Amino acid sequence: MKFKKRIKALAKNVYMRFCYYTASSHTKTVFFNSFNGQYSDNPRAISEYLHEIAPEIGQVWVLPYHVSAPNYIRKVKPRSAQAFKAMARASVWVMNCGYGVNDGIYKGKSIFYIQTWHGDRGFKRIGYSAAEAMGRKYKDYDDLPDMHACDLCVSASEFGEMVYNKSMRYSGEILKEGSPRNDKLLHVVNYANEADRIRKSLGIDKGDKILLYAPTFRDYNRTNQACSIDLSQTLGALRQNGEQWICLIRSHSEAKSLRVNQTDAEYIDVSAYSDMADLLLIADLLITDYSSCAPDFVLTERPVVLTLFDEEEYKNQMRALWFEPEEAGFLVARQQEELNNILRKLYTYDHRKIADAVNKYYKVYETGTATRSLCQIIIEKTNK
Repeated sequence: MKFKKRIKALAKNVYMRFCYYTASSHTKTVFFNSFNGQYSDNPRAISEYLHEIAPEIGQVWVLPYHVSAPNYIRKVKPRSAQAFKAMARASVWVMNCGYGVNDGIYKGKSIFYIQTWHGDRGFKRIGYSAAEAMGRKYKDYDDLPDMHACDLCVSASEFGEMVYNKSMRYSGEILKEGSPRNDKLLHVVNYANEADRIRKSLGIDKGDKILLYAPTFRDYNRTNQACSIDLSQTLGALRQNGEQWICLIRSHSEAKSLRVNQTDAEYIDVSAYSDMADLLLIADLLITDYSSCAPDFVLTERPVVLTLFDEEEYKNQMRALWFEPEEAGFLVARQQEELNNILRKLYTYDHRKIADAVNKYYKVYETGTATRSLCQIIIEKTNK
């Protein structure tokens, strides 16, 4: 199996070299890849703003053909020959996911590679740091990230810089202005119309408060992951405050489905919704576990609760953690009744103070202008 993988990687590398060196000219084109097939996250924020200010720059996205995207985007099927050809002939790469050391990807000298990553402030160890802590139990042990060809990484915190260094062994240039997808979370008031549009598209009444439940995936079970919290009790505890709450449930893209008992509570499954940043924009409360969406959501200064119901199993069998989440100042529940108690007295907590503590722990430097800065760099590189 490893032999076949090496042959495929070699063939890919040769093909990409051929495409690069036989191109008559390298056009002003940016190659985007978000989670190997989504129209979302940091690449989406950059792509949309780039089109606003420089529509003459071509955009190629790794996307299945059924995925909805603006008509100025050219789609190439994930892991297809067309995708590798477009990648080899682009002026700039913008990705939020890395490729492995054994993938066979070739980057020509004239290409500028920007890595935005997707978990600047997470809890889980990844890459080389996970391999060091967990050994062969780490699922990606044989396919660790390859960052030697990267020209610029995007970070929003000192913690994120540490992750690049220790988990990806990257020591190159870092743009320290924030994550593009989070620009809107720092200015939620300015995005009221967009928030209304998103709510309307999901059929949510204007008066309803929104709970977003977004657990991360479990390595041992990605196809039928069970919902760990009791949604009926959770919404019941929230409604004791005299408000009407609706629950949005979003399974992680790596978890093919999230098994929920539909009699537990009224909810809307938004797992197929393209961009998590939109859901964070409209949520009034986030409940998650080990997901890096929690530190992002903190930027809104709205409530977030971590439900670590399977903490020991998770740390022993799935991922080592960088630290205990309480150290950063998060509200944490380790069983349902503890979660219920937190939700019943949700408004007695000073969530702005909690946000300040979390941001100070990670040493955050989100500016709200990361998208603009990156687009200016891209324009400069495509004009060379």
